[in-house]
Amino acid sequence: MEEGTLLQIDPEKVCFIIIKAREFDAKEEPMEEDYASNAADEGMREVLEDKPGAARDIVVLNAGAAIYAADLAASLEEGVERAQEVIASGAALERLQRLVTVSNSFKTA
Repeated sequence: MEEGTLLQIDPEKVCFIIIKAREFDAKEEPMEEDYASNAADEGMREVLEDKPGAARDIVVLNAGAAIYAADLAASLEEGVERAQEVIASGAALERLQRLVTVSNSFKTA
């Protein structure tokens, strides 16, 4: 992702915010077509284990944009910082593990 767009809507204005990966030192790596289907679980776990790389960077940017869009951060930069903190602290991985546990509890034997 070289750049993306965030649309910010509030009662007083509508803003388009251009997000440039290079401004957040995000790595860019080409992905094979079957990457998502073959490595999604492993890749997400690596992201949530805070392993450096393009996948982690794009998740942090997207999560930061979501935090900002939800009005939980004063700026996109603050949203990205919060996303980095949540991943680095292990809280995001812990939430995923809780979700897996709850989801598995609904499986029939």
